Amino acid sequence: MSDAVVFLCSEDQLDRERKGYLDAFSKRVTTVCVPRATGSDHKSLSDLVSADLRPILFLHPDAWPRWLPKDLVYSPTPTACFSIDTFEHTSRRIQFSKLFDYAFVFHPGYEHRFRAAGHPGAFFLPHAVEAEIFSGKQLERIYEIGWVGRLDGKNYSIRRRYIQELNRRFRLNDIDRYYTPEEMALVYQQSKIVVNLSRDDYLQDANLRCFEAMAGGALLITPNPSELADLGFMEGQHYVSYEHEAQLYLLIQFYLENEAKREEIAQAGQALVMKHHTYDSRVQTILDLLMDSHRPSAPARTWNVADVHATYCNYFADGLQIDTAIQELCKVRYYSRLLAWKLLLVIIKSFIDKIKVLL
Repeated sequence: MSDAVVFLCSEDQLDRERKGYLDAFSKRVTTVCVPRATGSDHKSLSDLVSADLRPILFLHPDAWPRWLPKDLVYSPTPTACFSIDTFEHTSRRIQFSKLFDYAFVFHPGYEHRFRAAGHPGAFFLPHAVEAEIFSGKQLERIYEIGWVGRLDGKNYSIRRRYIQELNRRFRLNDIDRYYTPEEMALVYQQSKIVVNLSRDDYLQDANLRCFEAMAGGALLITPNPSELADLGFMEGQHYVSYEHEAQLYLLIQFYLENEAKREEIAQAGQALVMKHHTYDSRVQTILDLLMDSHRPSAPARTWNVADVHATYCNYFADGLQIDTAIQELCKVRYYSRLLAWKLLLVIIKSFIDKIKVLL
């Protein structure tokens, strides 16, 4: 019988970070995904893996569409969840995370908020890179600035404006096409500078692009303040930051003209990322936690049944999975009609939100 890490999603639901973790876990231990499921169908954890595997961790990687096994809080095997965009709907994420023994947050400081709210198993696990796709021979840096990322969406108005202006002033790659992870790595390996622009409401984000840009050996320029400062990166030594748009253009021009200084900072950032911020190092952190005899316990393991189903209901309603939320509502009603009425209001609001999305 082999030890195994079980991802609570199907393989076709894995992208970016999730795929990186699957590959990194697979180097160390048997790693499997479960067949695609939706909502809270009535699968038990014991039904998800073959008899020749012994799960050591059930991991919910924050995948879409949302799904949960029915007996999650009764698992004899440790459970964990990722909270990738931790800054978004944080209070809801905290409540959902209480169904799991471990809650891995991807932004600094949020682990303290999770613990203060009653989750003793919250740990900080920042973004990382897949080292293999950035290895290889040195490439000519043919782009003055590299950019890979979305330009649509209501949360990216600052990004759109900046990138369009950068595209007018400097030599960029094709900013309008989709890039696979391997193609993204090539763009950054061929770029002198990468400008990071996160969401309008969270510009300090040390997002995945920050790590990928540095791994590619490009000089990262990102807004100030940056979460990178909380992760051991030093401004001016591993990356460069800017306060406003006019300063950004001046910094780009300065570092394009000063190749030696640009490469010095870029190489320092690259070395730090490749040493401490790969998926391999993150997986080692998780496996070390599993070996600790003082394993945290999911708060929901001590809840009554109504509160567990209520959390399921809120989780699916938040994801606009109305049918599944209603299924959980019916289970709550069996135990508490008052709680069910409160949840009905939540579902009605989510239904209205879903209609708005469709219109």
